[in-house]
Amino acid sequence: MIYLLYLALMVLFAKLSEEVCVRIKQPSILGYILTGIVLGPAGLSIVVPEDTIRLFIDLGVVFLFFLIGFEEIEVSSLIAVFRRRLFYAAVLALSFSAVLSYAFLVHFGFPELTAFAMASVFSVTSLGVLAKVLCDLGYLKEPLGLMTFTVGAIIEFLSLLLVSIAIRISTAPENLASDLILLIISIISYFAVAIVFGIYLVPGVISLLRKYGRAKETSLGILIGLILLFVVTAENSGLHGSIGALLLGVALSPLSKELHSEITRGMEGLAYGFFVPIFFVGIGLYFETSFLSLPFWLIAGIIFLNTGGKFISVLAAAKITRIPAAMPISLGLMSKGAVDIALMLTLFTLGIVQGEIMSVYTLSVLIAIAAFPTLFKFAARRTAMPIAYDTSYMLTPAYLRTALGKVVAKDLMIPIFNAISGDITISQLVKDHPDMRENYLVMDEKARLLGSVSLREIRRVPEELWESTKVAEVMRKDLETVLEDEEISGIVEKMIVWNEPLIPVVDKKDPRLVIGVISRDQINSVVFGSRCGA
Repeated sequence: MIYLLYLALMVLFAKLSEEVCVRIKQPSILGYILTGIVLGPAGLSIVVPEDTIRLFIDLGVVFLFFLIGFEEIEVSSLIAVFRRRLFYAAVLALSFSAVLSYAFLVHFGFPELTAFAMASVFSVTSLGVLAKVLCDLGYLKEPLGLMTFTVGAIIEFLSLLLVSIAIRISTAPENLASDLILLIISIISYFAVAIVFGIYLVPGVISLLRKYGRAKETSLGILIGLILLFVVTAENSGLHGSIGALLLGVALSPLSKELHSEITRGMEGLAYGFFVPIFFVGIGLYFETSFLSLPFWLIAGIIFLNTGGKFISVLAAAKITRIPAAMPISLGLMSKGAVDIALMLTLFTLGIVQGEIMSVYTLSVLIAIAAFPTLFKFAARRTAMPIAYDTSYMLTPAYLRTALGKVVAKDLMIPIFNAISGDITISQLVKDHPDMRENYLVMDEKARLLGSVSLREIRRVPEELWESTKVAEVMRKDLETVLEDEEISGIVEKMIVWNEPLIPVVDKKDPRLVIGVISRDQINSVVFGSRCGA
């Protein structure tokens, strides 16, 4: 039963170190890893990473990746910035970092597939750490913080896909082309099944348990069982289990506000209260001072690639794509310490990298965590954002959930809005509103919502028919609406998916009674007029 003593020491000292880190405004991950180094073989040798401890570390990885997929990664966020300058900058930054790291590692004699896997991890940005630092420094609700967060989110998502490919071909290198095709099919199939579970099974089961269940925390228990089941399924289908947990989290992220909050509350308490600290302390337990026997230039190179190399790659990409505030954004995207170190541990447990390399990488992560907040703050204070730079399309659900928390529709909606009758003709509408830059809500004689009309609908009608065509004939009837207690992150997701610049807020009892509207411009002004924690 010695493992119980190990777990007790790991959790107690992890939480004490977290308290210290919070007080000095450093990411808690820094304290966790240092705790593991001190308690483990590289320090006092009090705790040994034996088989039972490894089991808890593995569970920590699974729950961490599920929460990353559930809270940080959203397909709608990628849709919002796709084919925008920031998306191209993120792709270039990821490519530059991966190619630079790959060339260095191959030069030092690493096998090509091992170098590819390691380079993929080197290119990762840890969005969770980045968001925490941006909020602590007061930049999360500034345009600069929004841009940094957005690029970081894109890099994190794309790099996870890259690492998935790297792990697959590194563990089965015989038939690269066929394995790559199988991997893509596995990801698509797995994700499709996860979406079906997320849309139909999970909400239905939770609703039934709420209505008829009497046992405590049954929903949480079933969710944990489902996560572990999907991890096993992923392993059997050729995906790594942690990637399976990630994809399940992504699939479940569009759940309703109520279910999303319930899952988040239960999983965060379990994961961040116990399993995730155990995982990061476990990283410290694997730290070996034997890495000092490696060639000096290899050690220095790995540390550089994971810090300065990442900075140079992002800076070059930002300059090429002409993104403003390139210097602080590049320094901010040096953030490391969560998803990337979990991926490196995966490479270690699969035997792709050795313990000495894992230790050097851990050291580079500690350096990055300690250095990048100060460097970012220094550069941000000396950088001015262009006043006219458009950041509205970057207000993605993931960002707003991080920046605004539980802000709901009634907190932001505007009770005054443009409304017209469906009985007027298009000609009269254009005459009264010649610019037609907005969406107009169409109401009946009792001021009940019928639909909406914009320039998009008007253009579908030949101009010679404007005089005889009524607005009610061309308006959109399948209009998305929201209730006043819906969270802003979910509302923005609807705006992205349905390409709606404005969404009406309706009464709970009467879904045709409009009590206000929410626009992306309004959300933009509120975000940059508030502070973290507001």
